Amino acid sequence: MQLRILVGVVLALAVNGVPRAAEAQTQCRASMKNEWLRKPAAWQDGAEVNGSLVRPVSRSVSTAEAMLEKRDIVVLSPSSVVKFLGRADVPPSTGRRLRPYLVRAVFPTPAPTLKVRWSANDLHVFAGGLGCFAFTKQPIVLFLDREPTSIYVMASAAL
Repeated sequence: MQLRILVGVVLALAVNGVPRAAEAQTQCRASMKNEWLRKPAAWQDGAEVNGSLVRPVSRSVSTAEAMLEKRDIVVLSPSSVVKFLGRADVPPSTGRRLRPYLVRAVFPTPAPTLKVRWSANDLHVFAGGLGCFAFTKQPIVLFLDREPTSIYVMASAAL
């Protein structure tokens, strides 16, 4: 008798639970809006910025966000790099003189894949990830050989 009840409960869970689990994997109600997102009108494929030159801000994030409230990019001093990254995080030598910049980014997941690419003199910052999370502002530090004219911020997530 107890075995029949246990089998009945397991079958009921299997039949009723599967559609809900499948539905949960195909729907996301987290906000995908963020005022920092800005798509370019046109795209010219350019050189990708080496990933070793791209660092998410890990300290004083709210201060970094405030610095980017009215601007897409801010030139940083060496002491500001330490303030936002926690150390004098100098990238490997590339043979070019690099300057640190604080730049807007939007993260669709807590640890997305970041791609930064030049398009003529503009910079395209893209973050992509898996999962259902609200898109959040996330300042990043970029080490660049020149200051971009404009910054375009894009983000995407998949379930």
